[in-house]
Amino acid sequence: MVNDEELLKIIRKNKTDTELTTEKKEENIIEWTTFYRRNLDLFNQDYLGIDISFFQKQRINNWNTNDINNTLASRGSAKQK
Repeated sequence: MVNDEELLKIIRKNKTDTELTTEKKEENIIEWTTFYRRNLDLFNQDYLGIDISFFQKQRINNWNTNDINNTLASRGSAKQK
């Protein structure tokens, strides 16, 4: 467990280390791009701000990983929560 003083030290240290080199920025962009390409449901939620249900997340990830998809849906499947 981290106490408040240790937490403040960590925060202060991280604030002073905010200046990133161009190379580090490029690495971060590549890592985040790769992460979001592999997790399109999280991209919709985090970057686009679209709140989707569990089955919609499954379908988006399924479309991302498979070339052929079959979907059997009914009217009730579109209802959220």
